[in-house]
Amino acid sequence: MADLARRRAGVNLGAVVILSDFNQNAGPPPLQAAETLGVPLFTVGLGPAVTADIAVELQLPPLLKKDERSVLTAVVRHEGYDGQTVRVAFAARRVSADPTVTASETPLGERTVVLDAPSVDVTLPIEPHEAGHFEFIAQVDPLPGETVVENNRSVRDNYVREYYLRLLFAEYEPTWEWRFVKEVFHRDRLVGEQGFRTYLRSADLSVRRQNPLFLETLALPRSEFFSYDVLILGDMPEAALTSSFCEMTREFVADMGGGLVVLAGPRFGAGRLMNTPLGDMLPVQLGPHSQIRQARPFRLRRTAEADLYDFMQLGDNPLENDQAWLNLGPLAWYQPVERLRPMATALAVHPTDKCLDGVTPQPIIAVTNYGKGEVVYIGFNELWRLRRKYGELYYRRFWGQLIHRLALRHALGTQKRFVVRSDRKEYKAGDTAVLTVEAYDADYRPLADDLAGGTLEGRLVSGDSMRPLRLAMVRPGLFQTRSPVSAAGEYRLQVRDPITGDWAESRFLVQSRSVEKQVASRNLELQRRLAETTGGRAYELQDFEQLIDELPAGSKTETNVQEIPVWNTWPVFVAVVGLLFGEWFFRKRANLA
Repeated sequence: MADLARRRAGVNLGAVVILSDFNQNAGPPPLQAAETLGVPLFTVGLGPAVTADIAVELQLPPLLKKDERSVLTAVVRHEGYDGQTVRVAFAARRVSADPTVTASETPLGERTVVLDAPSVDVTLPIEPHEAGHFEFIAQVDPLPGETVVENNRSVRDNYVREYYLRLLFAEYEPTWEWRFVKEVFHRDRLVGEQGFRTYLRSADLSVRRQNPLFLETLALPRSEFFSYDVLILGDMPEAALTSSFCEMTREFVADMGGGLVVLAGPRFGAGRLMNTPLGDMLPVQLGPHSQIRQARPFRLRRTAEADLYDFMQLGDNPLENDQAWLNLGPLAWYQPVERLRPMATALAVHPTDKCLDGVTPQPIIAVTNYGKGEVVYIGFNELWRLRRKYGELYYRRFWGQLIHRLALRHALGTQKRFVVRSDRKEYKAGDTAVLTVEAYDADYRPLADDLAGGTLEGRLVSGDSMRPLRLAMVRPGLFQTRSPVSAAGEYRLQVRDPITGDWAESRFLVQSRSVEKQVASRNLELQRRLAETTGGRAYELQDFEQLIDELPAGSKTETNVQEIPVWNTWPVFVAVVGLLFGEWFFRKRANLA
């Protein structure tokens, strides 16, 4: 329609008849193009308006770790199969570096579900025992009457990684929270002895020097500081938080996507952070000299937003979750704040106390985004009380899910310093991919022009084809290019790290399936809106003869303006000849000729 609108100049168009299933493949929005055309549209529908169809879409967690439990989710959507039972099968296949080698699929499990809603979520817990690049598959069996079966299978790729998270806990003295967090993560397979380090200000210097678990100082080299994934900041005095530490922490969260947890304590109080650059990072505003409040014990109250955060879900169901949080018991004190910052979210609040505005409940647990990372504020340091009756079950679940969430924003392994990304994980053939690299040097400073030469060397690999790329520097630390992707298949974006010489890689998928193969039914709503918006009418194919009779037949008056030179007309010719004849006649009578 947009093309017709451009070509109709000078054409007296009375109406347009469109025969289609009205499922759009590409191009501008149809309604916008119809308005530009400016004539009535008479739409004739091809294909059934309602069909029997079932489709599956596989959703993967963003992070899969070897020997750690993860959950695959298959979203099954259907039309016309209410109440029927279907089998959903899950499988995995290792992706070989050699594109000519295709591994066989390994079944992971299957689920049988009843289609009692238009969309049904089917989950399968898995525990990968091998690291590497894998394709995960979800598939539903075809049902009688299906016209399109291409959407019965969904394939997604991801990496199963073998790594450990790096966690730094800074505290002044060995509180109960510090002791139990240290025990939990020191034995945790995701962190372990290699991943957990602590700085304990009050510890003897010889202990800090000899025990590999302890850091001697917080004045770490940048290369070591930025290798951590999450920082936990306990009840530390202001004097221990140097400007260098605070600035690196701000850069770690805002620029590198790291996670920061701030635990309020009764000795120094969290208000001391407001006198440091860390104060602006918190989700709450504190008074710089505010003291803890311990007038009467209270039970914290979870907010409705807490249901959206996995680390606030301690039980497998709402009843168990309530029971787990009740197990925390009454709290004797908390750190009051002046207000909750804009864009921050309170996940747990005081049941009665308010902020300075007299309306907002005092936040006890709050979270906010800060740059590329996230900051969590906990207004007390007695979460260890969750261990009562149930041991580490709920305590480990809270801290494990919190650290896991914060670490997800931080790129993994050596990619913390050199991160290759595409703007999407899936494209359609003909799209343009935006390819970026966030690059830092060995000290985690943004890679500058003098090191990278203004561009990075890259290549885009798909099957047997390889296309060289140059990624130009947008600003120090960020390099970017755009590349069209015309053929379907899996693409590997590889960029050479100028510091190590190694190739870093990111993958994405280009799909070629058209709408016709994904949607079996006609878009009846769009068909009707196109007709109604333009003053036309919608028809079924069997009513086509009726359409012929109802097309507008009224005549239109056309005005055509033509410019004709005056000297080239008959009246002017006759006038000129008449004048010449008249002159000759009068001169003859006067005997002048």
